[in-house]
Amino acid sequence: MRKVYLVFSLFFFCTNLHAQIAAWEFSGAAGNEVTLPATTLNANLAATSISRGSGLNTSALANAFSSTNFTASGTFADAITNNKYLQFTINCNPTFFVSLSTLDVNFRRSGTGPDNFQWQYSLDGFATAGINIGTAISYTSTATNGNAQAQIDLSGIAALQNVPNSP
Repeated sequence: MRKVYLVFSLFFFCTNLHAQIAAWEFSGAAGNEVTLPATTLNANLAATSISRGSGLNTSALANAFSSTNFTASGTFADAITNNKYLQFTINCNPTFFVSLSTLDVNFRRSGTGPDNFQWQYSLDGFATAGINIGTAISYTSTATNGNAQAQIDLSGIAALQNVPNSP
């Protein structure tokens, strides 16, 4: 079983909006970019990108943000220690706050790609341990166009509601 740990940091936040504030559309991407900026970004957000830990290798796979060298099995601590994770960070312009409601994801994997995913969040850039969002997601499909995953509800996570911009 290969696992990938998907993490995100919320350092600064955006005004409380009921709309999509950041999204990545990988159409046209080579797949082996080191980072990719968000293709949809609310005007109150600072530049936002997706990146991978240095323990993962880039891999050319058109229309994706592709990585190889995942650990065959392990824990979240192993993924962090070995820098084998994907991460996006939301940074907001000053004087704003945010309430996050949902996270939508479309996974695409090869037959040798990870088949378990765990989302975590952090309000301090993972200076302290991240906090799991729900349970691990099992995903074994190898559909070439990927599959949309069930929407992840963030509205019940008090720490992600009405969060002010950090000074």
